[in-house]
Amino acid sequence: MSAWTSPDPPRVGRLDISVAVLRSRTREPEPNAIVQVSARRPGANDTVRATAVLDPGGVFGFFSTPLAHATLPLSAEGPWRITVAVSGTDGDGAATFEIDVAPPAAMPWTVLVATVVAMVVAFMVWRVRPRDTRAARPDDDSKGEVSR
Repeated sequence: MSAWTSPDPPRVGRLDISVAVLRSRTREPEPNAIVQVSARRPGANDTVRATAVLDPGGVFGFFSTPLAHATLPLSAEGPWRITVAVSGTDGDGAATFEIDVAPPAAMPWTVLVATVVAMVVAFMVWRVRPRDTRAARPDDDSKGEVSR
């Protein structure tokens, strides 16, 4: 069994856990594995759990190891203990690992507001720029004199 998390680094909010389960003797994917994932903060009583859903992966199930995916809502930053439990035809097993969850990603509001203001100013400058209202006439010569 191998497990990966996303995003990297883990942040408060949704944590996607991808698990590859292979048969011990043949190293082939185990399509009937049931994968349970749980997360718990040390010293806290709130455990979140999810059952992973198998995604065949690749093109029509070829060229890629099938992965089981689960999404867990992580409510606080700090250390968390992740447990991945697997039941398959070769037996049951579990793996535990710890992650350090960072604060939620902040929206770059200053960049967003500055971009909108710059776009409004550029539009206003374009809109009120002086325009040449004199229409060119085909009988005008290059010196601005009318030929007769």
